[in-house]
Amino acid sequence: MAMILWATIGSGLILVGYYYYYFKALNQPIAPGEKMETEPVALLICVKNGIEEVRQNLSSWCEQEYPDYEVVIIDDHSTDGLCTYLQEMQDSYPHLSSYNAPVGIKDLPGKKAALQYGLQQIKKPWVLMTDADCRPATRFWIREMMDARTRPTSQCILGYSPLERTSALQSRWMAFETSWVALQYLGFARQREAYMGVGRNLLILRDVALAADLHPEMASGDDDFLVQAVDPKNIEVCFHQQAWTRTLAPESWASWWKRKTRHSQTALIYPGKIRLKLALISASLGIYYLGLITLLLTWHGWWTVMIWILCTLTVLPVRYPLIRKLEIPRYTWWWAEPLLVLAYGLVGLRMLFQSRKTWN
Repeated sequence: MAMILWATIGSGLILVGYYYYYFKALNQPIAPGEKMETEPVALLICVKNGIEEVRQNLSSWCEQEYPDYEVVIIDDHSTDGLCTYLQEMQDSYPHLSSYNAPVGIKDLPGKKAALQYGLQQIKKPWVLMTDADCRPATRFWIREMMDARTRPTSQCILGYSPLERTSALQSRWMAFETSWVALQYLGFARQREAYMGVGRNLLILRDVALAADLHPEMASGDDDFLVQAVDPKNIEVCFHQQAWTRTLAPESWASWWKRKTRHSQTALIYPGKIRLKLALISASLGIYYLGLITLLLTWHGWWTVMIWILCTLTVLPVRYPLIRKLEIPRYTWWWAEPLLVLAYGLVGLRMLFQSRKTWN
């Protein structure tokens, strides 16, 4: 029992260390840098059979308050009338362009080939990426993402894209899990250890993106590999609320499971140092909560309460500002974080048998 007790305490201390080194960095103000000049931007969206999402979000993409930008949509062999709809809408939005992906990439896994094709069509120096089901939080999205560049050497800006949630517990947990992932990739990026981004909200120099190795043998991970192609010193973050994009939570656990297992396979080829640090935080989280449960079930309730209270109070000065800053569902952290252990454990087992998937 002593071993379980010390393992629980040790894992709790490791989690506290992550909070204060990585997550606390998100509570620190970003030092003002040089005022960068306004540069042209292309908003790039790859779509496959997503006409309903495009109809809902097109106006929010095309009516941004930014002086020089275009919207480029790549139709990846849709069969729902998307091509015709986009051609009709170009009369209303002259800065909207649409391209049909080449026939040769139709059967390739994932959307990387469509993304690469889209980058080749763009002439503007900066590319802001999002997905068909994502809606900018405000009409100042592009401006805020571009203003996040504080150095002439900036090549990539990592954005934040929370899930829209309902009062249902399923929706609230999925929103929390999305925020938990964001805490890690944004916190690591603030410490010059960027390893991933989300394609729902990612700004990058076009030439850098074109030169990146997207690992076409894998169906997912295009956004992660774009980020890894950039020197971490040239990556910045932007989580100002006016720069968010929002998307609906998956409709079911099966949808979340499919998405998570598809994305998680990318982590297998992260740099070794990053894999180790991500594995350490996941393992520490698992040992911490399993240890607390074991102590509780073996009639060591006082130890359970003491360890939990001490760890919670220690991280609260970091956690509470993040709840407000990233709109993490209030009062959800207490029960949602332990469930990460179960969910990620099952995802890890499933990854052992993951086969190649298409992106939609």
